[in-house]
Amino acid sequence: VETQTAESATLRAFPQYYRGTPAIDRVEIATYPDLRNAWSALMRNEIDFLYELSREARDFVEAESSVQVSTFLRPYVILLGFNPSRPQFRSATVRRALNVAVDRERLVLEALRGQGEAATSHVWLRNWAFDPAAGRPVYSSSEALRLLDEANLRPQPGTGAMPARLRFKVMVYAPLERMAMALQRQLAQLDIDMQIEI
Repeated sequence: VETQTAESATLRAFPQYYRGTPAIDRVEIATYPDLRNAWSALMRNEIDFLYELSREARDFVEAESSVQVSTFLRPYVILLGFNPSRPQFRSATVRRALNVAVDRERLVLEALRGQGEAATSHVWLRNWAFDPAAGRPVYSSSEALRLLDEANLRPQPGTGAMPARLRFKVMVYAPLERMAMALQRQLAQLDIDMQIEI
């Protein structure tokens, strides 16, 4: 580290590096208050590389011919977890129904625009602790409906709401709203009313 402030840092290559002199002599890192300022700096050729672009801005950035976008998988899993102490989730049959009611591949396509991989558990697929022998949940709307029937959950009219077999609220972190809405649409097709709170 050659210089460092709260907003920037300059890194200098170490010429005696055991694998040879690095091809890049110096790297300057700058922080920006928001993506708009960072994008403006990129367009003015003030910076060469912009890291951590939001999914919402991706279409806009890819439309710019002077910019090359590279993507990579990150070790994160988006999890919808249920509290089994709540009355509607005490039944293992209901939890199994919800597990098979989710088309994970479609969620990746719709909510993440194909930029991701369908998870099978709360452990990232490429983590050393992931157990592929545990099997993948298989999406089946008919099996989900059968399990909901087995749990005695039939569509009930709601006051000012859609008729639903099951109704629950989900707290959602704002950047994951698109994912939550895609999941909400999937579950609504099975008469499951997932209400989103941001």
